[in-house]
Amino acid sequence: MPMAKVAAMTREHDTRIWRIAEHHVLAARDQLDCTGVRRVGMDETSARRGQDYVSIFADLDARRVMFATEGRCADTVGRFAADLAEHGGDPAQVTDTSSDMSNAFISGIAAHLPNARMTFDRYHLAAKLSEAIDAVRRQEVATRPELTHTRWLWLKNWANLSATQRRDLHHLMRPSAQLATARALRWREDFQGHCQLVERPAADVHVEPEVGRRVDLRSGAQAAAVPVISVQVVNRTVISRRYSSVDNR
Repeated sequence: MPMAKVAAMTREHDTRIWRIAEHHVLAARDQLDCTGVRRVGMDETSARRGQDYVSIFADLDARRVMFATEGRCADTVGRFAADLAEHGGDPAQVTDTSSDMSNAFISGIAAHLPNARMTFDRYHLAAKLSEAIDAVRRQEVATRPELTHTRWLWLKNWANLSATQRRDLHHLMRPSAQLATARALRWREDFQGHCQLVERPAADVHVEPEVGRRVDLRSGAQAAAVPVISVQVVNRTVISRRYSSVDNR
């Protein structure tokens, strides 16, 4: 709730409410003990779209917020690492992080939490897969006019489609249509299905941020560099997909 609303409800000036909140936050942080912190979650939020970003860091095991700082750049992870050390923690002992796929967090974690394995949350992975589907559709529509004005058919989840939209999508996804966009959508559904099969309370999907080569899972040999998303699920199943309308194997 905004401080202005709290002030209005309590009939106090908002500056006094801020002073009270600051006093209790500082008192709680004086008692903060980060010894044994191993898994860290991080995310950013903003007061308005594109403005006034704040990055928040939490202990995933204790389920508590440990640190918040202005901005969403790689330096925010550095500030967190310094604060962690000041409160008895060791950045080198952090084994896992959970974040979105921003380059700022990726570079910050690599620089300031060197032993942490990066885990990207499922929501952002699904969003990237949806972007890939739309990219394939926009390229394919030049030769397949039936894809015109169908963007949201491919981007919405099946449960959110109307009866008419479901019928139209089912028609477009028939095997005889041989649409690359349909194959891309099936790959997203495969990913979502794997996540549901292995869903656990802890973070369950790990993505290597520097994957740039497709690996033959039978021989272990690396193929030529291609844009891929490689996802490792907790049961050690690996999904490796190429999102392209040129080669849709």
